[in-house]
Amino acid sequence: VTTATEHTYLMAVVALRTCHATTTARIWAYLNNSPKSVWRTRLIDQCRLLGINVVDWQNPFSLSKIFNAGQDSTHGEYIVYGTSDVIFYAGWMDTIVRHWQENPSFFCLCNYSFDDLNMPCVKHDVKPEHKIWQTHNPSSGLIVFKRSSNYRGDENFTLWEIDADLLYYLERNGLKAGCCLDARCDHLIDMVKSQGNFGSEAISCPTEYLRKKWNLAPPKE
Repeated sequence: VTTATEHTYLMAVVALRTCHATTTARIWAYLNNSPKSVWRTRLIDQCRLLGINVVDWQNPFSLSKIFNAGQDSTHGEYIVYGTSDVIFYAGWMDTIVRHWQENPSFFCLCNYSFDDLNMPCVKHDVKPEHKIWQTHNPSSGLIVFKRSSNYRGDENFTLWEIDADLLYYLERNGLKAGCCLDARCDHLIDMVKSQGNFGSEAISCPTEYLRKKWNLAPPKE
């Protein structure tokens, strides 16, 4: 989460409060890109009142490093990676776990989501039914892994590239990802990214690094 501005503070409050209200899982909030301010102090105070663990991440901005640090700091059977532009709805985590128990062949699962324009992120008509829609791109605001998968983010990537890197990891290893059509968490796309100053990239050209890492064809002229 970030409290770079009042806008991002309010988004983080919504994300953390709705997450806390809809799951009994342990929640860790990593404060990144959060300069000292009244917003940062208020968010920390609220987390402590709610019993949410807070980590003040002083390193340069990096989603992949934070996700890996979260994995190292926890020990549950399942681990969820999410950002602060998400609204959580009742039962999402229990529903995803139940799907996994019924369909153990999936490598990772995600929620279904409507963005701020009320358009389905999963690119098809969404009905709340107990069903997994197999997807090549499980990026709907949060992703749930089994800890036993030992998946870790490539720390050369900082922001959007971690989704693309996971996509190629799944594809090259023949792994399945799924979207659970009865586990709703709304991803308000770009509501945070458009507000914060996320600093320089870990590498100068992440798209080129992604292409070399996975031996992708060069873009067409």
